[in-house]
Amino acid sequence: ADFAMQMQGTSLINYNWADDRVAGHPGEKAVFFYLATHYKRPEAAYLHREHLKLLGDECSVDDVIDYTPIGTEDDLKKLPLVALYNKRNVLVARGSWTDRDASFLGLKGGNVSYHHSHMDLGSFVLELLGVRWAIELGSDSYALPEYFGDKRFTYYRLRNAGHNTLSFDDDNQGRHAAAEIYHTAGDASSGTATMDLTAAYAPSNLTAVRRTFSYELYKGAVTVEDHIDYGKSRAKRVTWTMHTRAQAVTTGVTARLTQDDKHVTVAMDSKLSQCPGAEMAATPLDLKPPQYSTEGIFRLTITATASTCQSIVVRIAATV
Repeated sequence: ADFAMQMQGTSLINYNWADDRVAGHPGEKAVFFYLATHYKRPEAAYLHREHLKLLGDECSVDDVIDYTPIGTEDDLKKLPLVALYNKRNVLVARGSWTDRDASFLGLKGGNVSYHHSHMDLGSFVLELLGVRWAIELGSDSYALPEYFGDKRFTYYRLRNAGHNTLSFDDDNQGRHAAAEIYHTAGDASSGTATMDLTAAYAPSNLTAVRRTFSYELYKGAVTVEDHIDYGKSRAKRVTWTMHTRAQAVTTGVTARLTQDDKHVTVAMDSKLSQCPGAEMAATPLDLKPPQYSTEGIFRLTITATASTCQSIVVRIAATV
């Protein structure tokens, strides 16, 4: 029950890592009523009723059958704002359980070799001002040729290029790579989380790759810091990626994102970064059938010459 609730963003959009997808209809979350009654977790029922309020009159047959009035806002507030699941190496943090404009951050470590996994080590989702800015694309069609076979990691959504993480040239992350999340808490909604991604980028022959997230969710800000030691790697290009549904206007290495009349700035800190000649761009993502449509999705990237780009520090913050 805890895991299911923690995977809901403050926007009540689920954190859809690996082959999960954004829940498409309310019936997919009606299980929260079952969790509330079967496991005596009234906060799960309250959380789902809040979701149904956002949908207006839309509900499912399961909602009607399993409905329960138990649970209050006070029950929901008792849940921790930060949760780390070591077995899956997934971390989620939020500014509030009851403020729909609060911030939410989801981080993904894990193991690429697990069933349904993607090459998403180091990826993240982010909500600020109640809007999801950094998104996961989720699963593609299971009917694609060899989706669970030899062609699995040829499909964009499953490769690290299709996630909010780093890529080196066109190399994939390692098929059997794993990454743990090391978390240091600050106050209730701030802290740092670090992942050693060296094993993930073994195919690129890198000596060390480390990604650290510093979050201050009460301020509506997250900093993503990447440090890279190339050693004897022959990688020519490094790409920092974030997928978004927001409209983006880029100036230098700064992007102003707009969605639902709200704004966020994504900026590479040129003083803290060691990445000369870096360029930022926002391009529409256009995957062709039979892959699922990516209409309305943009790929925000920072690209640079690999050998000279030793650190990338990006701050993502809500703006007026």
